[in-house]
Amino acid sequence: MTSEPESPPGMAAGTALLTRTIVVDGCSTSMTLEAAVWDSLDDICQREHLSLDGLITITNHNRGHVALIDAVQHLVLSYYQQLPDCIPQPTAGVSDGDEPVPGRGSDVFNQSLDTLGPVCNQSDRPNDQE
Repeated sequence: MTSEPESPPGMAAGTALLTRTIVVDGCSTSMTLEAAVWDSLDDICQREHLSLDGLITITNHNRGHVALIDAVQHLVLSYYQQLPDCIPQPTAGVSDGDEPVPGRGSDVFNQSLDTLGPVCNQSDRPNDQE
């Protein structure tokens, strides 16, 4: 579910916020992010063969005590900073269905998750499952 873009005060002209309903660990919640962040998340999901709910759930498991919205925005920024200029669609991390498979994404995705470590306390991160 997506609401109409709104013009937030204090933000650059043309910046729109969108609210989507997502399911994180089986719990329905809503997130409000800039349209460009949602577009980036959709692109990352396609590249990593994950559903949006799966990507947000993986991020939630790796965020420690950082707000989920901050962790999601950090993940997007980190992902694109590490993405080579010309990368083919990765095949690593393909799972059956939409369930997240921790530790089986592309190198770019896994490195982006690792950058959440400096944002949160390392002792708060779950152990990688194999």
